[in-house]
Amino acid sequence: MIPVLYVDDDPDFLEICSLFFERTGEIEIDTASSAPDAMEKMASGTYECIISDYLMPGMNGIQFLRELRSSGNTTPFILFTSFDDEQNIKEEAYRNGAFSVVGKDSAGKNAIHGLIRTIYWAVLYSGGLKRPVDFGPATRFGAQENNDERKQNGIDHESVRSET
Repeated sequence: MIPVLYVDDDPDFLEICSLFFERTGEIEIDTASSAPDAMEKMASGTYECIISDYLMPGMNGIQFLRELRSSGNTTPFILFTSFDDEQNIKEEAYRNGAFSVVGKDSAGKNAIHGLIRTIYWAVLYSGGLKRPVDFGPATRFGAQENNDERKQNGIDHESVRSET
């Protein structure tokens, strides 16, 4: 299991993402509703990856990242944001040592599946992943749901041929 700390002030997003993470069977998720709460949890636990929302009361995600890096914490950090000024936020996040910035703007399971893949890559890249991992659990779930949806709508798996 990959221990991950997810920090977000939106309880609904914490719950939805946690359910998707747990479905992978590979990610052990711990949540915090603010950066100070996350720092308390980090004092008593070890995580292979940290995910944080950008816009949170008290301390935003980049301020949280700066705090971690200034204390010597090098855990891979993923900023998960829906903030409008995403390009400037990405640049600032990368300058401060973020592994990646993932947008919530695609809303729904596709954004979460992208986040899950990013978690795997962050942990693998940092050297924390010591065993082979199937990078596709979230993708498989999404593919199965898409296949089920296609069947319900009477769409088969063969390519659609255009008539010319």
